[in-house]
Amino acid sequence: MVETWVVKPEYDLKHKQLWKEFLEYVRKNPELFREIKLINLYSQTFGNVSGAIVQVVEFESWAEKENLDNRLKNNTECIKFHEELMRQKVAGTISMGAWETYV
Repeated sequence: MVETWVVKPEYDLKHKQLWKEFLEYVRKNPELFREIKLINLYSQTFGNVSGAIVQVVEFESWAEKENLDNRLKNNTECIKFHEELMRQKVAGTISMGAWETYV
């Protein structure tokens, strides 16, 4: 799954720090996030929206993503992270898509 967004300028440093905290939370709770095969974040430096954040999360299947979503929707720590991250994103810049191996 690939998601992109732009961070509100006033939250740039806070957004990066919050993501570091969340990724540490993921590392410390492997059983909670067992479906995630890979998670990476990038900052776009050239092209469409320079400065956009690109998040890549790899799952074995879409069903695995749904399993994770169902489990996390009741996790108060994840809900807090999600709400704060959403507050920091520029409305209308969020894009999400599912990708699969081509060749």
